[in-house]
Amino acid sequence: PLGLVDKAGTWYLVASARDRAGPDRPATVFRVSRITAARVLTAAAPRPPGFSLAAFWARWSEEFMASRPRVPVRLRASPHALAAFTEVFGDGAHDAIDAALPPDAQGWRELTLRFEHELAAAHRLAGFGGEVEVLSPPSVRDRLQSVAEAILTRYHRG
Repeated sequence: PLGLVDKAGTWYLVASARDRAGPDRPATVFRVSRITAARVLTAAAPRPPGFSLAAFWARWSEEFMASRPRVPVRLRASPHALAAFTEVFGDGAHDAIDAALPPDAQGWRELTLRFEHELAAAHRLAGFGGEVEVLSPPSVRDRLQSVAEAILTRYHRG
C-alpha cells in the first residue's frame, strides 16, 4: 500500500503491484469497495524512490479520464443544480461550468457534460429532477424520460 485517496466520496487504494507496475508505472489503483480479501505479508513493501502520492494520483487521474469513452450531453441547468455539479460530477464539472453560456434571466446556464455512456447520463441526471433539461442528444432525453417514467411507476400511489 502506498496510500488511500478519497475522490468524490469513493475511496481508492494506490499500491505497488509487482505484476502490474513497471518502470513508468510504479503503482496501480484499486477501488476499495471492490476489494474482497486482503492478507498481511511478512515482507516489507518498500516505497518506490521519489514516489509522491499526490503526483501519482494527478497523473493517473488524467490518464484514466482520457481513456474513458465520453458522450457529450448538452443541457440547461438551474442555479441549484449548478451549485451541486462539482460535488456530484467531481472536479471535471468546473471546466464545463466555466465554458457554459451566460445565465438567462432565471439564472439557468447551458453547458456540456460528458458521461461514460447514455444510460449513465440519464441515471446521473435523473437525480436533479426538473433542475436540468437535456437538450441533446435526443437519445439521452429519451432515456431520461424512460428513467423518470420508471420512477413514477415504482412510486405511484393509486
